[in-house]
Amino acid sequence: MPNQSSTSNDKQLTLQDIIHEIEQKSKGGGYIYRGERELHKDPPHNGKVSSNLWREYGIEEGHFDIELVQKEMLAAAKKHTGDLPQDFRLDVIASPNTVSKSTQEAIDFEILTEIQHYGGKTNLIDFTTDYFIALFFACDGHDDKDGRVILQKTDEIRGVIKHPQNPRHRVIAQKSVFIKPPKGFIEPREDAIIIIPSHLKQPMLEHLRNYHAIFTETIYNDIHGFIRNQNIHGDAYTEFYRGFASHDRADEAKTPKGKQQECEAAITHYTNAIELKPDFANVYNNRGYTYADKGELDNAIRDYTTAIQLRPYLADAYNGRGSAYADKGELDNAIKDYNKAIELKPDYAEAYYNRGIAYKEKDELDNAIRDYNEAIELKPNFAAAYNNRGIAYEKKGDFDSAINDYNAAIKLQPDDAEVYNNRGNAYQKQGDFDKAIQDYTQAIQLKPDYAEAHNNRGAAHGRKGNFDQAIQDYTQAIQLKPDYAEAHNNRGNAYQEKGDFDKAIRDYTQAIQLKPDYVGAYNNRGNAYNEKSEFDKAIRNYNQAMALRPNFPEAYSGRGVAYMEKKDFAQAIRDHTQAIAFKSDYVEAYNNRGVVYLKKGDFAQAIRDYTQAIQLKPDYAEAHNNRGVAYEGKGDFGQAIQGYTQAIQLEQNYANAYRNRGEAWLRLREWEKAKADLTTARDLGMDIIAKFHSTFGNIANFERKTGVQLPADIAALLTFPQA
Repeated sequence: MPNQSSTSNDKQLTLQDIIHEIEQKSKGGGYIYRGERELHKDPPHNGKVSSNLWREYGIEEGHFDIELVQKEMLAAAKKHTGDLPQDFRLDVIASPNTVSKSTQEAIDFEILTEIQHYGGKTNLIDFTTDYFIALFFACDGHDDKDGRVILQKTDEIRGVIKHPQNPRHRVIAQKSVFIKPPKGFIEPREDAIIIIPSHLKQPMLEHLRNYHAIFTETIYNDIHGFIRNQNIHGDAYTEFYRGFASHDRADEAKTPKGKQQECEAAITHYTNAIELKPDFANVYNNRGYTYADKGELDNAIRDYTTAIQLRPYLADAYNGRGSAYADKGELDNAIKDYNKAIELKPDYAEAYYNRGIAYKEKDELDNAIRDYNEAIELKPNFAAAYNNRGIAYEKKGDFDSAINDYNAAIKLQPDDAEVYNNRGNAYQKQGDFDKAIQDYTQAIQLKPDYAEAHNNRGAAHGRKGNFDQAIQDYTQAIQLKPDYAEAHNNRGNAYQEKGDFDKAIRDYTQAIQLKPDYVGAYNNRGNAYNEKSEFDKAIRNYNQAMALRPNFPEAYSGRGVAYMEKKDFAQAIRDHTQAIAFKSDYVEAYNNRGVVYLKKGDFAQAIRDYTQAIQLKPDYAEAHNNRGVAYEGKGDFGQAIQGYTQAIQLEQNYANAYRNRGEAWLRLREWEKAKADLTTARDLGMDIIAKFHSTFGNIANFERKTGVQLPADIAALLTFPQA
C-alpha cells in the first residue's frame, strides 16, 4: 500500500504525522472513517472491511445471500423485542396500526442497530464522521499489532449508507453512521488506508484522552457500555492477579527453569489483561517488572514507558524503569527516573535505595550514602539499605562504619548470607582474618552453594599463610561455579605462594580462557614465568596485560624484573620508572629499580631508591636489607649492618638478612657476631655455603679480595663438606 512506507516500519513516525496525513487525504470533506485494531490482511479478510455477520459465518460470495440471512435473523429478533423499540417514534406514523414500507424499513434498521449496539451479529459496518474517534478504535487493543484507519468517500457508497433515526447515547458519542454492504463487505482503496504502527497505539490513546476527551468512558457512555467495561475490567483484573500470582511463584521457584516458566506464565496473563483493557497502566508496570526479572531489559523499559504514558504520575513505573536502565549500565538515565519517582512520591524509600545503588556504581559514594540514609530514615527496618550503605562505607575505606551497618542488617535479617559475606570482606580488609573466616563460614552454612563466600574465605586463609586451606576453598568455589575466573586466578596465586609455579600457570591460563580480558591473570602468569626464569614468556604476558590496561604499573614493574634478569638494565630501569610515574607511592617499584641500580654498581642511586621505598613503607624489611647491601657495596659496613639489623627487627626469620649481616661482620673481623649470624641463617634453612661460594668463589678468593683472613672455625663453617 502506498502509505505503508511511512507507517508500520518507520519508528520515526509521529502522532502528528498520522493526524496530518488523515487531514490531507480528507481535505474537501465528504468522508466517513472506520478504525480497526488489526490490518486484516490474511484470509478470509484479505484487507476487506466486513460486517461481523460476514466475519462470523464466513459467508462466501456467490454461495449465500447475506441479506436473506440477516432478514431471517431480524424476524427471529422481533419475536423477542416486538416490532417497535420502546422509545422509537417517527412523524410518518399516522397510527400505531398503520406502518408503511419505508417506515418498516426504518424500524428494521433501528432494530438492527439495537442488535449491533448490544454486540449481536448484523450486516452493518460501523463508521464515524470523526476521524479522531476512528483513531481511538484503531488503537484500542492488540498493542502488539498495527492498526488501520479507513477513509471512505461517501459519494462512492451513497446507496448503502444508513444514518440512525433514533440515535442513543453511544451512537451520538461515536458519531456513528452505518454501511449496509450487499455482499457483507467493502474493499477500500489502498491509498485510503492509514496504518497505525503498534508502537504508537498507546501514545495515540493518551493523546486522544488528553487533547480530545476521547477515551473508553466517553466512547461507551451508556449502561451497556458500563456493563461491557465492567465485564472487561473484571476479566482484566482476573488476568492481572493471575499474572501477579505467577510472578510470586517465580520468585519462590527452586530452579532457573521453574522461574522461567512462571515468568512466562505471568507475562501471558498480563498480556491478556492488556488485550482486555489497553489502558491498564499497572499491568504494563507489572509486565515490565517481569520482563526485567527475566533479563529482557528493553522489553521492560518499553512497558514501563507505556505505563508512564498512561499514568504520568505512576512513581512505581519510574522506579522500575530506573532499575532496568541501571541493569543495562545506563546509570544517568536510571538516576533521572529515580529522581522523578522521588519527586512524585517523596516518601518512596525504595527509590532512594535504588538511586543510592546507582550512585555507588558511579563511585559517587557520598551521594549513595545520603540516599541510603534517607531510605533508612523512611523505612528503619530496611535491611538491604543497611547492607548497601555498608558496601559504600567499605569502598570509602571506612571499615568500622561498614561493619556497624552490616551488624544492623544482620540483626534485621539474620539469615542473609550475603551480609555475612560482606562483613567478612570488611574484616579481611581490616586485617582481622579470623573474624573474616568466621563470617564467610556462616555465609556458607546459610548458603552452601555460595561460591563467592568460598572464594573469599580462601583469600582470608591465603592472607594468613594457610595456602593449602586456601586452595581447598578456591577448589570448592570452582566446583560450584566452573566459569569462576577469579577463583581460578586466586588459586593460581596460592599455588605460586607455595612455589608450585606450573599449577599456578595452569590456573592463570584457565582464568584467561574464561575471561580473555582478565588483566590481573596475565600479570600474575607473567610473575609465575619470572619465578621459573622463563623471562621471554613473562615479558609476553606483561605486554598483554599492558595492552589491555596501558596504565598498569604492576605489569611495568614485573616486566622490569624480567628485563633485569635478561641483563637489559636500561629497559628494566625504564619500566620501573614508568611504573612509578603511574603510581607515585609504588614502594615495590622503587625497591626493584634499586636492585637494578645495585646490579649496575650504581650504589648511590640504589640507596636513593631504597630510601624512598622505606619512607613510603617504614616496615619494608626487604628494602632495609637491600639498602644494607648497597651500603656494603660502597664499603660503608656500619650503615650496612644498621640496614640488616633493621630488616631483622622487622622480620625475625629473615635468613638472608642474617647471612648478609654475618658477612658484613666478617669484613669488620667481628668473628663471634659473624659466626652467630651465619649459623642463624643456616638454621633458618639457608644454604650459607652455596651462597658464599656463589658470591666469592671460595675462601681464598674472599681473603684475597677483602684482605681479611678467616679464622679456622668460620672457614670450616663456609666450606663444603669433604665427600
